[in-house]
Amino acid sequence: MNRFIGKRLLQLPFSVLGITLIVFVLIRMTGDPVVLYLPPDATQEARAQLTRQLGLDQPLPVQYGVFILNLLHGDLGQSLYYKKPALDVVVSYIPATLQLMGTALIVAALLGMVLGLTCAFWKGSLFDTFFVTLSVFGQAMPSFWLGIMLILFFAVNLHWLPASGRGTWANMVLPTITLLMYLLPSTLLLVRSSAIEILAEDFLTVARAKGLSQRAILLRHVLKNALNPTISSLGLQMGSLMGGAIVTETVFAWPGLGRLSVEAVLSRDFSVVQAAVVVLATWVVLSNLLADVANSIIDPRLQAG
Repeated sequence: MNRFIGKRLLQLPFSVLGITLIVFVLIRMTGDPVVLYLPPDATQEARAQLTRQLGLDQPLPVQYGVFILNLLHGDLGQSLYYKKPALDVVVSYIPATLQLMGTALIVAALLGMVLGLTCAFWKGSLFDTFFVTLSVFGQAMPSFWLGIMLILFFAVNLHWLPASGRGTWANMVLPTITLLMYLLPSTLLLVRSSAIEILAEDFLTVARAKGLSQRAILLRHVLKNALNPTISSLGLQMGSLMGGAIVTETVFAWPGLGRLSVEAVLSRDFSVVQAAVVVLATWVVLSNLLADVANSIIDPRLQAG
């Protein structure tokens, strides 16, 4: 197990560095931040001074090298907008995103397991047809459109729930549903297809012949075998989930890391964008690592891979 985890951890820095390099180049192609942080009538000398202060007068390879050296020392730069360390800004927004994503992920996993197993057991029934159809529509539905529709119906028309902000449990309902509909369909369909394959296996026919109850078959055999692809899928979806969280946080003005990243890109706050990317990339890679570890615990044969 230690060797298995060690191999995965060795891959982590290369994945993070690759992502930071791509974002580093792209964010600098969006324009010069000096234009945003100086008044239109600023002198050429003032512009040149701020450019030197930010290190933007150096070639891109030199700028990236400085960024990597600072990263190794835990320094991700100073935010131009917030006037404090970029990492501190990013860390302060993490709890809100964890609250939203964690709730949606847990609910999606539990509901996906229960509904997927039930649909597989009652394959071809009205129950199965309804949830499969709903899942297909859910996968095709854009998050921003669903969020706006939920706001119009529950917040504007019915006045049941708040449309934005973070505070009470009521503020979480609409953004959680929006993010949940991003995750649940794929989880439900994956569990269903895995369970249908397992239910057709010969060893389950033997188990039924021995008098094992359907509940025992589902819990002991079908659920255990369906866990591996489901956990792997949820781990791989962390990147996509973060993309959904960015849209959801923007629509509902949820003060999380996704919304901060969008605002930082629009304001060309390079340091905050880079810090957010490092945190998010590490987050996604560690999520995949945890999914691999969980799968290896369920099925020790995977540790040999």
